[in-house]
Amino acid sequence: MLRRKRKNESYFKYIMGLSHLWLGLLSGIVVVVTSLSGCLYAFRQQINDYADRSCVKTETFGNDFFPVDSLVKTFELEYGKHNRIFIPEFDDNRSIQISSGDRDGGVTACYHPETGVFLGLKKNGAEAFFRFILDLHRNLLLGNTGKFIVGCAILIFVFLLISGFVLWLPAKLNQLKKSFAIKWKARFYRLNYDLHNVLGFYSMLMLMLIALTGLYVSFTWVKNTIIVGLGGESIVITDDNTALKEKLANAFNTLMDAVSAEKTQDSEVVVFYSDLISTVNSQFPNQGSLSISISNDDLMITSIVKNDRNNWLNFYVPNKIEFNSKGEVIRELRYADLKLSDQFMAVAKPLHTGEIMGLWSTILYFIVTLVAATLPVTGFIIWWKKGSKADKAKPSAK
Repeated sequence: MLRRKRKNESYFKYIMGLSHLWLGLLSGIVVVVTSLSGCLYAFRQQINDYADRSCVKTETFGNDFFPVDSLVKTFELEYGKHNRIFIPEFDDNRSIQISSGDRDGGVTACYHPETGVFLGLKKNGAEAFFRFILDLHRNLLLGNTGKFIVGCAILIFVFLLISGFVLWLPAKLNQLKKSFAIKWKARFYRLNYDLHNVLGFYSMLMLMLIALTGLYVSFTWVKNTIIVGLGGESIVITDDNTALKEKLANAFNTLMDAVSAEKTQDSEVVVFYSDLISTVNSQFPNQGSLSISISNDDLMITSIVKNDRNNWLNFYVPNKIEFNSKGEVIRELRYADLKLSDQFMAVAKPLHTGEIMGLWSTILYFIVTLVAATLPVTGFIIWWKKGSKADKAKPSAK
């Protein structure tokens, strides 16, 4: 049943209240599951590193790294072709890691960054569990149908955050102070009401950011809206966009022909990682970890991302250089010089997961998403209590 409009209540607030209630009941279970799975997934890296601490963590070492090219040769003799390399910062006390295969499989070997001693293989014992949690978070284990359901629920959640703020605003300014505090000594239903309203208010902006970046992944129209809104161009290719597909295919074929010509002209070129790393460090002299990836196609493009956290917020800033098969720079992407839309795309994932500012922001995200999981529960209790009161207020039939 729809409640009646209260005296002196505006129609806007009345509609917001009804929408907040029924949309909250509709999406509540999905929001709880998505929030709790997000909480668990937030510390995936830390938990995996702890499980593999014998090979991932090292003691403090000096400023000289063991030659990466030698480690790559050692790795490929034992485990075959590699496609990823991680080189830590000097003060990070982490190992150099060389991997083959994709991120869900293959082998990752760890080496001491200064001595080059083999420390062991990453077991990633908890990885299967986190893949399950990620699927639950993204699509409720229901594939594309679940992804659509989650996307709709999060879209509703964004509206609930806005309508919740409208309902949180008191009618009179002199009552505003009461809206910031929780009465911890109050009775259960009053405490539940405060937990829903006050915690919802304090976490609103963070939850809005998490929800919008989640929608960025779920819906192509949201992705394009955000990118175009930040000054970029639409990047989505639909089935109807045949002309754009052909244009990209032609560009790819042209690039492939150029690479083939390069290989024919100079097939004896040997590229050393030490030279590529030196180029990256000269362009980006800040301290930072290096993530190296090698394409598995005939282009043989080596991409090196250097993380720069030398800012007061410890904000993740990825600077990137791409090299062709002859070690020549084909593209340099300095984060500070990118368009706003490209900057957002570069950090969208860590913005959503909380890794954007390191461990402390991950902890903050964990707390905020835990609050998000409680909001449908406390909201349901508020609705249930009001329903019980309404039933008691009805005159009994005689």
